[in-house]
Amino acid sequence: MVAFRKEDYPGYNQKRGDGDREENRRRNMWSGVRWLKHYSSVQSILVVGDGDFSFSLALATAFGSGENIVATSLDSYEALVGKYNEAESNVMELKRMRATVLHGVDAKKMKTRPYLKTRRFDRIVFNFPHAGFKAKEYKEVDMVNLHKDLVKGFLGNARHLVQPYGEIHISHKMGHPYDAWDLKGPWSLPLL
Repeated sequence: MVAFRKEDYPGYNQKRGDGDREENRRRNMWSGVRWLKHYSSVQSILVVGDGDFSFSLALATAFGSGENIVATSLDSYEALVGKYNEAESNVMELKRMRATVLHGVDAKKMKTRPYLKTRRFDRIVFNFPHAGFKAKEYKEVDMVNLHKDLVKGFLGNARHLVQPYGEIHISHKMGHPYDAWDLKGPWSLPLL
């Protein structure tokens, strides 16, 4: 039997790296990280279809910066400020906080957008996806299919923009008619 001697293995009782120096480096690296629920200030985050941009602004405010946030809306800037009272001030504040703000981004085609197609994100977020309201002649089943197509198109695009080991988050209402969208997960992205 060979005796195990600590002195034969420098750093045996230390963490990987150079002991205290490595521990201090790790502590400093994470000391400035801010979290808001599932999101941190060091993650690159794509927010899709953010309506009045209040969610993106909440993230940027919690982080103290928007530099890692790309916030998008389907609407043009003009349509956005016509729809939402707070949109203009939210967009201005996001830009002041160095977030990237993009308008006219279709969740089903976003992987082709020049700014997005070369980027990869740690988190991609689509809160309450909605295909919009259609004319009265649309049956409920048609509306459900429009919403399901939106989610499927979003996921098919998001998988090209997410980092390996990144996450795609969808917030979704419960109850009728939303349960008919059948968004139970987890979704297997390669199958889309």
